[in-house]
Amino acid sequence: MWSTRDSDLQRLKLILKNKTINILINNASIFGSENEQNLENLNFNNFFEAFNINSISSLKLIKILLENKIESLEKVI
Repeated sequence: MWSTRDSDLQRLKLILKNKTINILINNASIFGSENEQNLENLNFNNFFEAFNINSISSLKLIKILLENKIESLEKVI
């Protein structure tokens, strides 16, 4: 399960310390059921959770693993 907690991301950073990452595929996406994906039923709490996972968490992961990518000859994210 994907975690958006900073503590989990920092733990991952420690686990991968001094390890080179050649390619990082960072794909996370949620947005509820089909019924929740229309304006009439849009729940803003769910929307903010989706934005956090789909956007913010992906950027957080890239940020903590950036040092690993810099060491790589193949700098692909």
